[in-house]
Amino acid sequence: MSGLRHNLKKIVSSPKHVILAGVLCLIFVSGLVAVQVVRADGRILPNVTIGGVSVGGLTPAEARIRLEEALRAVNVGGVQFRYQDRTLTVRANDKTSAPPSQAPVTYDLDGMVRDAFSFGHDEGPAELIKANLQAFFTDVRRPVSVTVDKKALRDLMNLRFGALERPAKDAEIVVTRLEGRDATASASDAPQLSADWMIEILPDATGSAFDYGSAIDRATEGLARWQGASVEVSVVTKAPDVTVAAAEAAKPRILKTLERGDVQLAYDDLSWTLTQKTLEKSLELKARHDGTVAVTLKNGVIEPLLDVAAVDIESDARPTSFEVVNDRAIDFVGGTIGRRVDKEATLARLDDLFESSENGIFPIAVMTTPSPKSAQIAEELGVRELLGYGTSSFAGSPNNRRKNIANGARLLNGLIIKPGDEFGLLEHLRPFDAKNGYFPELVIKENRTVPEYGGGLCQIGTTTFRATLGAGLPITQRQNHSYRVVYYEPVGTDATIYDPAPDYRFLNDTGNHVVLITRQIKDTLRFEFWGTRDGRVQAQSKIKQWNAIAPPEPKMIETSALAEGVKKCFETAHSGITTAFTYTITYPDGTVKDKEFRSVYKPWRAQCLIGKAGAPHISMGRDGSINETTVTASASSTPAAPTSTTN
Repeated sequence: MSGLRHNLKKIVSSPKHVILAGVLCLIFVSGLVAVQVVRADGRILPNVTIGGVSVGGLTPAEARIRLEEALRAVNVGGVQFRYQDRTLTVRANDKTSAPPSQAPVTYDLDGMVRDAFSFGHDEGPAELIKANLQAFFTDVRRPVSVTVDKKALRDLMNLRFGALERPAKDAEIVVTRLEGRDATASASDAPQLSADWMIEILPDATGSAFDYGSAIDRATEGLARWQGASVEVSVVTKAPDVTVAAAEAAKPRILKTLERGDVQLAYDDLSWTLTQKTLEKSLELKARHDGTVAVTLKNGVIEPLLDVAAVDIESDARPTSFEVVNDRAIDFVGGTIGRRVDKEATLARLDDLFESSENGIFPIAVMTTPSPKSAQIAEELGVRELLGYGTSSFAGSPNNRRKNIANGARLLNGLIIKPGDEFGLLEHLRPFDAKNGYFPELVIKENRTVPEYGGGLCQIGTTTFRATLGAGLPITQRQNHSYRVVYYEPVGTDATIYDPAPDYRFLNDTGNHVVLITRQIKDTLRFEFWGTRDGRVQAQSKIKQWNAIAPPEPKMIETSALAEGVKKCFETAHSGITTAFTYTITYPDGTVKDKEFRSVYKPWRAQCLIGKAGAPHISMGRDGSINETTVTASASSTPAAPTSTTN
């Protein structure tokens, strides 16, 4: 320790070392002073360069002139892209004279000057000392601000060189319908795949393409150093996206798509069809981003169909308004939200789900515009538009039946169904008595048609069933009538209700409230469901009918209550038949729910009273019962009480 102290004392006491240290301090202080003088004089600090161009000690105006000279030097030769005997020359521009949207290469001269001047001028005390030291001892390199619009540059290069490219050729499919062929065709008939279609694969081909990206990157490197460049555009081999092997592997999926049949675009209860024959000429294979190959439609096939659909779908918004009293909508005025077909979203959805769709039905994507004039409660509940409706005719109904139908419609009108709720008719229509507004009318009970309070309410059940089908709501419980009833044609679309069972029930799975509105227009009953559409599509297949059975021979009950030969029928004959149709809901995410509604209608015999002398005295009571009474010999005597009842 004593030796170290001795050496330090020796150095400090040496005149030469003292003088050297003083000189160095003087130089350092002089440098700092010089830097501060430059800074105070409104100049860029010394030793500052921009991409190798020195701007240190210059005013901002002088620095801009220096950069303009560098830009002119770049543009002497410009950037030259070359391939064989073709050349594309691109020159750079100052951003103030040509923004990036109008020129592929632009320098921000003003921005670079501001950046250079800010060094050592805009910092706090600590950073200021650091910047001054750096400017005094080392070079300060600031970046070149150059913008290269790669897309615009690619477009220019493609115009100049694109004709020399040889694009790769994807394998293509050609579908031919084979008329009159059977499934026993020999395997030697390749490329036969089924009894209905021949799928031929046209060969792929490797191509060549220019590597514009690499050329642009090399040019950009030179521009960042204020250098023009002569860049050779290289050629790369381009493999096909869809190979013959991939196309061969896709044949079973192509066949499955063809066998699915027509393609339908659908919205609400409307649909627009691309027929199977058109589909055969419209299929292609497309490579996905993940490397897989999908079966899809050619470009331009579906767009004309969307244009036709838009005419029927699109509309301006109209307000919906109503008030809610006791959980029921009153003073209801139905409107609709504005609709515009979203072609881009529809095409994307179809492309994504084309192969996986089970039924070939694709919901059309629609952009909606809520009406600002809709009542607040309508917006809060999500009741904005008509989801669907159903109708039935009760023409020819007797007076009591009409009264019961009107009363049932009144009890249902305006009911609000909450999201996720299962709705049943019986709980909203009962009790079935005079106090609740009902009258006696015919109902089917066991094997008879007899009058009861509320008879005819199956018109309510049937209309609700049809409205549910129109709205695309899931049906959880439905029962057809025992025999075919004229009020409920077409056959197979009826729904019977009777307390306590069967009921008619459905689910509100729309995610919003649904309002049931009932209307009676002369002899037609119309039920409407109002809510917010979620893009689902509902469909019904054609009604199939089979197992038709003629009614049994009429049952004749002889009675002395009628004159000889007079006939009075209390049951009408109906033929038996079995029907079925499939109800399909296709949700926006591609989920498909199918439900078959099969109806078996019994053959129903006619039953009549026929007058015959000496027969038992049989008559029909007001309640529909068949009663036998004993008549005494005396004309003045009164009939005895009934001895039996026949249903």
